[in-house]
Amino acid sequence: MGNLDYQRFRRRKRPHLNPSDGTLFVTFRLAGSIPKDTVKEFKANLDWHRAQLQRLQNLNTNRESPEFSEWLRKVEALHREWFRKTEEVLHKAQSGPTWLKNDEVATKVVENLHRLDGEAYRLDA
Repeated sequence: MGNLDYQRFRRRKRPHLNPSDGTLFVTFRLAGSIPKDTVKEFKANLDWHRAQLQRLQNLNTNRESPEFSEWLRKVEALHREWFRKTEEVLHKAQSGPTWLKNDEVATKVVENLHRLDGEAYRLDA
């Protein structure tokens, strides 16, 4: 199975459910475009929250319990916060590679996005 073959469910950092007729929002960034200390801070915070969830699971806490639900909500809120922070850092472009500001590089990226339009996906924007 290739990278672009349809998969209804896949797991990376978080599980993703891909309905065959669904609209997906896809984003990508260049490695190093977010300062390492920012990433390190987020990962430490996320690891701590996940450890709390694991602690609850080890105690055989009911997954329907208010405490477990609250920790799940906190982890999800952390992911949303990370998304907003990532967008903010990327829009400021104060660190890391800024290759996409180079017209030739940006043009190549756009060409490659359009290359599989209609084959592997339908590009809307």
